[in-house]
Amino acid sequence: MRRTWMPISILLIAALLASTIVLAALYATKPTKSELLAGLTPAEAATMSALAPVLAFSPEDVPGEVGGEPFIDDLGREVFVPGASSVESIVCLHPAATETVFYLGAGDKLVAVSNAWTGDPWAEYPGGPGEYESWITTPEEVDNEIEQRVWDVKDLAAIPAAVRVTPDAPYTLNPEVTLSPQNIDGDPLLEGYPDVVFVFSDTIEYAAGIEELVPVIVFFPLSLEDVLYDMTVIGKIVGKEAEVANLIEEIKADLLDITMTTLIEPRPKVFLETGYYWGTIYTTGSGSIVSSLIYLAGGDDIGTAVSSGAPSISPEYIVYEAPDIIILAHLFDTPDGVAGRPGWDTIPAVVIWQADPDEGIYQLTVEEMDQITRPGPRIVEGLMVLLGIIHPELS
Repeated sequence: MRRTWMPISILLIAALLASTIVLAALYATKPTKSELLAGLTPAEAATMSALAPVLAFSPEDVPGEVGGEPFIDDLGREVFVPGASSVESIVCLHPAATETVFYLGAGDKLVAVSNAWTGDPWAEYPGGPGEYESWITTPEEVDNEIEQRVWDVKDLAAIPAAVRVTPDAPYTLNPEVTLSPQNIDGDPLLEGYPDVVFVFSDTIEYAAGIEELVPVIVFFPLSLEDVLYDMTVIGKIVGKEAEVANLIEEIKADLLDITMTTLIEPRPKVFLETGYYWGTIYTTGSGSIVSSLIYLAGGDDIGTAVSSGAPSISPEYIVYEAPDIIILAHLFDTPDGVAGRPGWDTIPAVVIWQADPDEGIYQLTVEEMDQITRPGPRIVEGLMVLLGIIHPELS
């Protein structure tokens, strides 16, 4: 039965959320986190824990300046980026960062990007042209621009075979840039070094071979707040501080607006599966970006039983928790396969799906997977994908 009343605790927390940042500036003391979350259900508390740092985030608090104070990347490393006010050439091996650069109107500064954007039109091994298909599906206008720029500078003599068949290798977007075949393993990434390199990893070892040659910013966001932080770092490096500040305010407003709408709705139990390999089930884990989005979309994520650092989860636990909604964010199984797993026939989501294949168990498209998992400027799009599943009446 749909709940038509709003608990006093939610009314209070809604008012607190809308005014927390202002009150913090006006008063010497402010409520502690435990005080702020007192009286909420665990799911409501998780929602507030995810949203509060986002609302309190300010780009002005992010350190770093090109040619001045070093930047702090997601590994806690201080990275000095030389220059006057902004960089002019960037190699980007992180799709979310590439999207951010384009979104801020600085795409002309990219001299190379990960070939995950377009697949490899020159692939000759092992299956001929087109062997490496793109796993980047959106946004279309960025994908089209990158693909066109790749073809504009194609020169087989300047693109060694080792680069052509390595999925993690970068594509050159600049006809004056020659890629090194050993782009990450100790040799120069480019002849004519870029001003900065963006990578995505939980360890600097990924770029250890080039960090002494060029500044390397490592992105590995673990929370929604981290996503805003990373976008701010990129904005400062490309000289688009005002643009990134406006973007972040828009994202904050959208996240708050959607959350305030879902707070008064019933919270179905949700299980989001990110992988299924030889019987082992994976999810995103407690405090992860995707888990936070589930809560903001009005769901109760049962995957928080495991940490984001080790997100495998037992099938028996899922049966015990009896989720109302199962979301498959991978292509290693199907709703039919999920329904056929031993003991899962009693799970509410499975029962619902068996009665109506359009409900209960949802398999995301590749584009939807990108939207909910890519930590960049389209994070609200990811939230809307989840909202459409958890509370379709609100989307």
